[in-house]
Amino acid sequence: MSRVVLQIADPRWDDPELTTLAHACATRAVQGHGSERANLRLTCDAEMQTLNRSWRRIDRPTNVLSFPQEDTVSPDEANPELGDVAIGFETAEREARERGLPLSHHLAHLAVHGMLHLVGFRHDTDPSAQCMEDLERSMLADFGISDPYRYRGAASQ
Repeated sequence: MSRVVLQIADPRWDDPELTTLAHACATRAVQGHGSERANLRLTCDAEMQTLNRSWRRIDRPTNVLSFPQEDTVSPDEANPELGDVAIGFETAEREARERGLPLSHHLAHLAVHGMLHLVGFRHDTDPSAQCMEDLERSMLADFGISDPYRYRGAASQ
């Protein structure tokens, strides 16, 4: 059974309405991928900018970043890590406000999106993007969250 470990690095995320839904959605996104563990880090834009600069060579904050575990994990390891997902508060809050969404719904979408990257989904071609978006819509609908892509200019980065 997959397990998501929630890390609240910025106190503005410390709200059960936000974190309970995000954790449940993130867990749903990695279900069926063995006994792996994933980490969901809720942080600030300053940390997101540092991560984005270090890993993607883009010197600005972003809404969500995924860091899949490298293939260095031994197959014999009992609970291998899927990887880490980080979400920045200020960018997520701004995007939710601009789209007229509850922050909890936007956070849930970003958590699902990031976790799907950990299990191998991509959106670098139209067919792979369509597949990933359809899966996101379906998972989020299970939690009563409407289509996050109805705001076409706002796809996760």
